[in-house]
Amino acid sequence: MKKEKGILSSYDSLDIDEVVIAIEKTFHLKFDERDFEKVKTYGDFENLVLNKIEGTETEDCSSQQTFYKLRKIFIEEFNIPFEKINPKTQLENIFPSKNRIKKVSILKDKLKTEVNFLKPDFKFSLISAILIILSIYYFFNQFLLGLFLFVIGIFCLKIAQDFGKEFNAITIGELSKLMVKKDYKFARKNSETYNPKEVKEIIKDIFSDMLDIEKSKLQYNTIL
Repeated sequence: MKKEKGILSSYDSLDIDEVVIAIEKTFHLKFDERDFEKVKTYGDFENLVLNKIEGTETEDCSSQQTFYKLRKIFIEEFNIPFEKINPKTQLENIFPSKNRIKKVSILKDKLKTEVNFLKPDFKFSLISAILIILSIYYFFNQFLLGLFLFVIGIFCLKIAQDFGKEFNAITIGELSKLMVKKDYKFARKNSETYNPKEVKEIIKDIFSDMLDIEKSKLQYNTIL
């Protein structure tokens, strides 16, 4: 009998590793190779993640909890009136362009999260990509020049991340959802609890976004 081909069979192992790493970061987990020995289907993987998460199961909404956290900081740290803060409030109204990077840094410190709220600066990102591509070429011809270009490329990438001003979300509600998706444990009011339904949705989002797989194809019995 012919063995059924898995949905991940056409993907590079590095792409799959990146998905696993993203899930580890989101839920603050650590997998080892033995964890995957019995994982054959997408449902097996979901169960693996759920079994790795420590805490009490609940049915509350993480996005709502995150919104309340954000609202509290906006009121106390940035003196934004309560009535001007709701899920549809645009972030550019809270963070004017002039002091945006500084204020976003304060917000991240208060939230104790590493989630990137701002997109890297496009110009420096483009320069970085060009330099890194050139460095790969020169590594095989002029090693020192290739190494120099690579280091400068990484430096430009760091600048792009530090000086980007465009948000990854438009509204406070969208930012709340982004935080839940990128840093689930600390997005919640009580980090010792979790909502299994939300966890499953986030896993599916990560698979779909990073591997460009339609969510409808990620069923419990889907062979990986």
